[in-house]
Amino acid sequence: DDSSPRRWGEPHGSHPSTHILKVPMPDQPEQAINEHLCLTTARYAGLDTAATELQTWASHTVVIVKRFDRIRGPDGMLRRVHQEDLHQAAGDYEAPIYQGSDNAGHDPATLARLLQQHSTEPSRDIATFFDALAFNWLICNTDAHAKNYSILLGPNTARLAPLYDIWSIMPEDPHHYESWALAMSALEDHRILAAHSAQAWRTTAAAVGLNPSEGVERVERITRAIPDALERAVDELDPAHRATGVVAALSSMVPTRTTRCLSALADSAAAAEPHPPECPGVVPSRGVTETA
Repeated sequence: DDSSPRRWGEPHGSHPSTHILKVPMPDQPEQAINEHLCLTTARYAGLDTAATELQTWASHTVVIVKRFDRIRGPDGMLRRVHQEDLHQAAGDYEAPIYQGSDNAGHDPATLARLLQQHSTEPSRDIATFFDALAFNWLICNTDAHAKNYSILLGPNTARLAPLYDIWSIMPEDPHHYESWALAMSALEDHRILAAHSAQAWRTTAAAVGLNPSEGVERVERITRAIPDALERAVDELDPAHRATGVVAALSSMVPTRTTRCLSALADSAAAAEPHPPECPGVVPSRGVTETA
């Protein structure tokens, strides 16, 4: 009955859970709203994400994530689907989960090769992974490390899982967020600001096996989609959640940032375009029309 209040229970024995309830840290009471809003924005911008909702108990707002590693069988019983995060799937358990300035952790190229080798639809999954890299850069998610990407393993399939654990650092550090380092990057400089160019995304696209020009086009498409996607996600919040500081911050900062990023992509692309060499003493040709 949709009119009845949601009720939650703790599974016991071999019964699988259906959702994950994520309680925010005491010093980040609006973190759940941040995550839900960013994931919903990503979904409306065209990315495949985990389904989430918000619920408040005793003044504590939690984000509820519907598990995508569950499937209901013909008998009606819920079963687990095997999932491995990409840090685990890479097999190097000693590697840090963050790439780091010393590149000791996994980088985008490594994870793309993993998808190329093991996914049953590698082209689609690598493109989705690239889109996620772009989205995380655009909203300034500094926590998109290898453990925050996963692969779902079925009897005859292996696919990149829906995206999860996406949030923005912008409300936490509104004046210096672009100086933060991304969790992984194909560039030598991992700071958010370093990726503000078309060349940066050509480099990233080539690193994961995509056509560089296609990569820039994908970034531009996502950048243009984000403002409307965010507005739609905000409109769906209940009034209490919509009135929070984190929503106000993201509603103000994200559209401004996407406009600036689009301008940076366009300016750098124009600067990189080759110009025909000039020949001294030759007057450029002009189109003419024959007259009687």
